[in-house]
Amino acid sequence: MRKQDKKARRAKILLIVFKFIALTIILFFVINTILRPIAFNNKIEQQINQNKQTEQTNQNEQTDNKKQSGRNEKHSNEKQQQAAKEKYEKFKKEYDKLKQKPQKTKEDIKLRKKLKKQLEHWKKKTDFKGENHSSKGKGYK
Repeated sequence: MRKQDKKARRAKILLIVFKFIALTIILFFVINTILRPIAFNNKIEQQINQNKQTEQTNQNEQTDNKKQSGRNEKHSNEKQQQAAKEKYEKFKKEYDKLKQKPQKTKEDIKLRKKLKKQLEHWKKKTDFKGENHSSKGKGYK
């Protein structure tokens, strides 16, 4: 009987070991199928972030180089626009001060009109994006 008991114990132990191995394999595949998409998504997010960073650096390089041409590109000088904006703000402050003055003399009214014209002029300069060079197609009709 002892030989049969030993064989039965060995069979039980082998069955337990087999079940343990089968469970670990199943758990491995289940965990792998759960975690693989998460890792894949993280990898995709990293690639997207890298692409965004490279696009931003490319855009910065393009704006720095500013040698752009084409029918739909900006044609006006950005430095001129910036200077015009600063002058516009300066005249706007003076105009607002004069406008808020309670009692105005004739000279104040004339000065206010001049400042108003200056404001309109510099506002046009700041808003000027460039000429439209031939926005219509040139093909045969």
